[in-house]
Amino acid sequence: MPRSKTVKISPERIKIKPSSPTALKRFDEANVGRLGLISIQERIPSTYTSWTQDFEIEGRPASLKCVAPAEFGGVPHGLDDDIANALRQIYIDAGSPANGEFQTTAYNIIKTAGFPINGQYYRQLKESLNRLKGATYTAAESWRDARRNRWTTVSFNFIELLRYVTNVEEGAFSNSTPITIRLAEPIVQSIRANYVRPYDYEFSRSLKTSVTRAVYRLLDASRYSPHDIQRPQAILTFGLIKWAEECKINDRTPKRVRRTLDSAHDELMEQGYLKEVVYTGRGAKQMISYIFSDLTEIGTVSVLLDERPAVNALVEYGITRPAAAKLVNQFGEKRVLDRIQMFEAIFRNGKARPNNIPGYLTDVVRDDSGKYTDPRSAGGQSGDGATGTPRRSARQRAQETEEKAQQDLESRLLGSREEHVLDVMRAFRVTLKSQLKEQEFQHLESMLLTSEVDIKEFKDRIFALSFRAEAGAAAAQARNFMMRGVLDPER
Repeated sequence: MPRSKTVKISPERIKIKPSSPTALKRFDEANVGRLGLISIQERIPSTYTSWTQDFEIEGRPASLKCVAPAEFGGVPHGLDDDIANALRQIYIDAGSPANGEFQTTAYNIIKTAGFPINGQYYRQLKESLNRLKGATYTAAESWRDARRNRWTTVSFNFIELLRYVTNVEEGAFSNSTPITIRLAEPIVQSIRANYVRPYDYEFSRSLKTSVTRAVYRLLDASRYSPHDIQRPQAILTFGLIKWAEECKINDRTPKRVRRTLDSAHDELMEQGYLKEVVYTGRGAKQMISYIFSDLTEIGTVSVLLDERPAVNALVEYGITRPAAAKLVNQFGEKRVLDRIQMFEAIFRNGKARPNNIPGYLTDVVRDDSGKYTDPRSAGGQSGDGATGTPRRSARQRAQETEEKAQQDLESRLLGSREEHVLDVMRAFRVTLKSQLKEQEFQHLESMLLTSEVDIKEFKDRIFALSFRAEAGAAAAQARNFMMRGVLDPER
């Protein structure tokens, strides 16, 4: 097992606790937060005037690029994220005008951002606005067009128009400085298309440092799938270096990345947003897992390491490990393993083809109403009762369930190649569903059935990549196998 470290929560002060997503009344544009346009660092070197991030979205190459003039202090960073967030909130509060333009004052921006009203922040506001106006972003195949439900390429400056009038020497801002701003058209279109996610405005303002606020916004945005911006995930896991790229940290030495993030982690745990932060592995191969505090009933690192067979079986069908552990704790391993067999039998008989496999399986495990017909029974058994078969005692049913569960586990290890391929393909259809087309899944299944590749090795290789959040690499490995019929040797 890889060496791990759990960052401990400090028992010190808690000012404002985060609200449940369902209780939030404010919202924020979903693309900006997910992409992380602004570096979380408070200070950057003067040479940090551009960055490029390459990644994959649904099996297709995508990228994000920022180029900024050196005269304004490099790429947007630090407090710029607070200012950019305040501008989006002011725009939304202004009724989200179609042209993206609104009038405000320096005082209102600083107040909305939650900063003290003093000369220092007026000076920093002017610098931030200039950086947000000067930096050019290019999101290649990575900006979600909510109206057309597709990924697009956009190039923009966060602020398209910046106009202000100062009456003070050297053009300094004051309380009453009038400012006219027009936000980037892609941001405006997203907000007007209601492509927004719940946003805890008051909690964000309560955090002490710009780094913590930036990490919070990026984490909170990352919890939402681009296709489901209402329900947050319970746990997020990233490669440490990949996460540094998401945070736009310029020095990605593992020790420096952790040092940059540590204070933010401590504050987010103190404030009750995070339950734990878990590092696993060493060096550049380290993984970082964020466990959110709304998992209070099971939110411990032990959940991540729960390797019970029933838990693993649920995880293979796309149910998160914490949710799987909760189901097994609630219903017991015997019932869960039996219901998984029932679920698989329903699929084999073509009784159901749900789009949401994890949700369907969860409902099969939970159901006590008998609404699912069990194809394993000769007469079509529903629930725990029997139809057209002799009634058995509870002890007999329990014994048969245990025997069936054991047989299932043994068949997974010793069964025919067809059974192994069937199990693997069900799991792949969950883990790679956004990466491969149905024709590719069918081709892959045919190749696995007819080739001599080791099924377990192939499955482990693909799942290892998926766990490291490299779904695109996992899909590429599968496609390469389909072309050549053999696995590439591990590097």
